[in-house]
Amino acid sequence: MLQPREADAVQLCAYVMLAEKNGWRISGGSIYYAETKQIVEVDCSDTLRETVRRTIQEVRSAIARPMPEPLYGDVRCLYCSLYPVCLPEESLFWKRQKKLSGTLRPPVCEEPGDEVLVIQSPDVYLARRGESLVATRKGKPVSTHPIHRIRSIHLFGGAQFSTQVLQLCLEHHLNLSFFSPAGKYLGRLDTLSISGLDSRHGQYRYAENPSLALPIIRSMIAGKIQNQRTILLRNSRNRSDSVVDELQCLRKKVLHAENRENLLGLEGRAAALYFASFPDVLKQQFFSERFTGRNRRPPRDPVNAMLSLGYSVLSSEISGVCASLGLDPSCGLLHVPRFGRAALALDLMEEFRPLIVDSVVISLINRNEVSPNDFVEASTGCGLLRSGHRAFWNAYVRRMNEEVSHPVFHYRLSYRRMLEIQAAQLWRIFRGDGNRYFPMTTR
Repeated sequence: MLQPREADAVQLCAYVMLAEKNGWRISGGSIYYAETKQIVEVDCSDTLRETVRRTIQEVRSAIARPMPEPLYGDVRCLYCSLYPVCLPEESLFWKRQKKLSGTLRPPVCEEPGDEVLVIQSPDVYLARRGESLVATRKGKPVSTHPIHRIRSIHLFGGAQFSTQVLQLCLEHHLNLSFFSPAGKYLGRLDTLSISGLDSRHGQYRYAENPSLALPIIRSMIAGKIQNQRTILLRNSRNRSDSVVDELQCLRKKVLHAENRENLLGLEGRAAALYFASFPDVLKQQFFSERFTGRNRRPPRDPVNAMLSLGYSVLSSEISGVCASLGLDPSCGLLHVPRFGRAALALDLMEEFRPLIVDSVVISLINRNEVSPNDFVEASTGCGLLRSGHRAFWNAYVRRMNEEVSHPVFHYRLSYRRMLEIQAAQLWRIFRGDGNRYFPMTTR
């Protein structure tokens, strides 16, 4: 009599026991092997049932154990599809801070599409057609977008879409974000995140304990100030050495700040110096003269209008990255959690504000990609017209796809992937696999 393979017999017996647990009466079971076209009877004896119970207990014990430490230099990692997510060598560095041997292989993964679909006209309707999204106006197709080419969707104002579009976005884990007509971030469509219970427990513990959170936020703000200084060094026409020197001094003081209040004071002083010098990096006189400092809600000049839009969009992207890792975007370390605020995303965004959004605004103005005609100004504030939005998105996507060298690991990745690397670093820290945060900075 033919005997079934042991693993197959255990699996079938588990199905039988599960059915019996739910009230079914099972008289027997058999396995059909398609390759040999044979049917093998399986006797769910007491011995086999005990094997099933023991196997289930072993699986539960394995799940309850901490995640094993990542492998270092193991050739098997190079061919693993989870390598870009696990980040084994990076994770070991974050945990031990041991010197790296040589240059790491960049964690390049199968990237989703690079297309960012932006809909800002209220008369445009987004519908699903198979595995594609179709934008229509008055019933006539305007454009078609295969779902595998889309990275994220941003809807402004009263743009309409169907329920089928929502379902397709959820199936493909697409970031669907909503903005007011003026660009204020309202929220995003979120899918079910990975388990992440251990990382979220650690995140809440860090958020409730200032002594744990302070070293992380000190590094984030120090990285932000360093990047602000770099922006001024690269772009200022009449640079004041006293400003860049004071920014460098403030960065050093931030690293030794004794509490959150002291840290916020130093960060505020650095921001005031930086934005006071910001007009000097703008080559178009119209924009440099109108900008007199950072203002918002609503922004009162074209430069602030672009900055506010950029920060809203970047916050939305980072919220999606945090949620995909199982982190809670609303629970921050530096920014106080409150209704409607993605506090953790705002924390992580600090070091990327100058590198991404500020650089996009400077590029738009200095390359003459925007003009005064791309903005509308009223007593309630300043906003971008459709032409201004189009120019902004072209520059923003261009910047996010630009490759930059990582300050610690020295491989080159796009800014969008750098967001994921930095969020993964936080994820490791919250899980207890890291004890120091390294901010993203450039020279």
